[in-house]
Amino acid sequence: MVKDNRVVDTKRNEKLKILRLLIYSLLIFLISFISYSNSLDGELILEDHNIITANPLVSKRFNGTTIEYLQKVLHSDHWGQNISLKDSHKSYYPLSTLSLKFNYIMYQWFDANHNENESLVEQFHLTNMFLHSANSIFVMFLSLMVIGSSKKLQKISSIVLDSSPWEELSYFASGLVFATHPIHTEAVSGIVGRPDLLCTLFYLISLIYYYKSSVSGTTQWTSFSMSMVTFILSLLSKESAITLFIIFPLFDILILQYQQLPTSQSIQNKWKPFLIRMSIITIITAYYLKYTMEIKVNFQPTIKVIQNPLIHETNSTITQILSIGYLHYKYLSMLVYPTPMSIDYSFKCIPLVTDIFDFRNIQSIITYSVIVYVIVSQFKDYLSSCKAQSKSSLKKSNKTTTINSSNAILFSTILGVISFIPSSNTFIYIDKFLSERLLYLPSISFSILFSKTIISIFNSSNSNENRPKLALCLAALLTLCGLYSYGSYQRNIEWKNEESLLTSAFKVCPNSAKVNFDLGILMRKQKLYDESLEYFNRALDILPQYCEVEYFKGLSTLNRDGDYDSAIPFLKNSLQCKYTSTLSAQVLSEIYNYLLDQSEPNSKEHTYILKELAEIQRNLNALTSAKHYHSLGLIENENQNYQQSIDYLEMALNIVNDHFSSSESKLQQHLLKPDNLLCQIYTDISDSYLNVNPQKSIIYMTKYTKQCQNHPSYNEILSTLQESV
Repeated sequence: MVKDNRVVDTKRNEKLKILRLLIYSLLIFLISFISYSNSLDGELILEDHNIITANPLVSKRFNGTTIEYLQKVLHSDHWGQNISLKDSHKSYYPLSTLSLKFNYIMYQWFDANHNENESLVEQFHLTNMFLHSANSIFVMFLSLMVIGSSKKLQKISSIVLDSSPWEELSYFASGLVFATHPIHTEAVSGIVGRPDLLCTLFYLISLIYYYKSSVSGTTQWTSFSMSMVTFILSLLSKESAITLFIIFPLFDILILQYQQLPTSQSIQNKWKPFLIRMSIITIITAYYLKYTMEIKVNFQPTIKVIQNPLIHETNSTITQILSIGYLHYKYLSMLVYPTPMSIDYSFKCIPLVTDIFDFRNIQSIITYSVIVYVIVSQFKDYLSSCKAQSKSSLKKSNKTTTINSSNAILFSTILGVISFIPSSNTFIYIDKFLSERLLYLPSISFSILFSKTIISIFNSSNSNENRPKLALCLAALLTLCGLYSYGSYQRNIEWKNEESLLTSAFKVCPNSAKVNFDLGILMRKQKLYDESLEYFNRALDILPQYCEVEYFKGLSTLNRDGDYDSAIPFLKNSLQCKYTSTLSAQVLSEIYNYLLDQSEPNSKEHTYILKELAEIQRNLNALTSAKHYHSLGLIENENQNYQQSIDYLEMALNIVNDHFSSSESKLQQHLLKPDNLLCQIYTDISDSYLNVNPQKSIIYMTKYTKQCQNHPSYNEILSTLQESV
């Protein structure tokens, strides 16, 4: 009877533990959702437009089959451009693009008022919130596997049943810290953070399935297959998932503990499936790298100095090394104390470290020292524990807890370091000097370590029965997460629209050229032209070679008072900027066409404007440019400036020949028709040469007679040519 009661009590405890785990998951989901609930009414901001409204793969109807659309997505960057192009963003996030397209399709299907943009944006935000809430729950499960397998290697359900109240609190706290941390605001409130959310989701699921596949010492192929599928999905969400290639074996060695069975035969039996798993992971990783390198052509995107000043410090290796060190300190400090925050930390917001005696180098040294100390000390504990365990046969003692506690801290620290490497600017420069959303994946490590540290402080005696301390620790963690949640909620308010976001960024980074530039554009949209010019001037003062600013400065000057003379120099300067040259040429063309209509025909002003217009049109429409040079030639011929006339006409002829040299092109065929520009140029240049160099005149008349037999003036020119000969 007593035995039956014990069995009943055990089953009741098991059910209660599982129920508590479900309650923890629900609480984490709800708290995460509440923390970001005010992001639902946020607008599309800055780069959100590039990946949604300006991305034809998301916002436009695709004229083709589903297979053709998927092929297009798999060969495009996150902005919808062909990823093989030199100017491509090189961001290969096809799964993120598909998820955005899915949001767009669902919106069109189910929203009766789909002309209203607000509900569409809500769908994007709602999806981000769900993804973050799910990620927070999976962080709790990862913490459960990493920290909770301290007694023995076992299934996840068994870990839950064997967990003490302190361990349960540790798992719950890890998920809660991740759910509420303000550093995640950019990734969650900004739609541009979708790749980070998806990548992390599949990253965590892949690790969980990997644990399930290997927990028995052999490989459970169903779980392992799911782990590999989600690994691939994570890679297709964002390239950061490539770090799983290193994390998998470390997870295998440090958490799955091959040293538990001491006999050489058992070790051999364990290592064989391990090597098979690693071989499969290596093949998947190698194929992914080969495929992406083939479709990208040029792996490294074009990075501007405004995006990442480090890449342009090629003459100073010391500056690069010192600045990267300080950058890593900033990232770590933002995890520990996430305030103040900014949408942009680019050029001059964080000055580069150029001097070895700069005080900031001490902060860098402390950062690296702490990380190295944790890794080295825990690795030593791990090695000594392995030696001790190999001598203790199959006995289980408290040392096993120490082993896995060291393993847990070591693995969590390495997880944070390895997952941060792709964004660290250490080996490959990226198009961000510093960005909060790049900490989304590495912050998993912080959440686990931070929660374990807090609990270790309160439970220094490893007592599972100290309820007052447990309650005090829970209160402290809830208070901390409450502050985090409040910080996220307040940060979401700043993410509501571009004005509030950029205004808050300006308070943090008044010396950021990018922030000043973006504020200038925002003021211009609001028709506050004086304010926009102030921000544009500040941006140019900070970074004089910031060429895009000249274009918008010219527009604001033009919009403010219609002063063409003041606006034209800025627009001309921006012609040298490859990012705005076409736009500048279009605006200048409109201005000169207007001024041309207002000027007196054949006047000096008219001729000057026509010349400027011809030069501007050269990169926009070669045929139009040639026509303008032709008109200039006729004007100078009429004024008896024959040499000047010849110069303009030859320029027109060269443009035609340079741009339309192929005889098969439709445009070339058009040019060879009667009354076209080419025949007119031959006629007029021959006429101008007649007064300067008759022999040259004959040469052009000969060309005319060969190509323009159906031209109205053909007989007249032919007769003149015969008489000349």
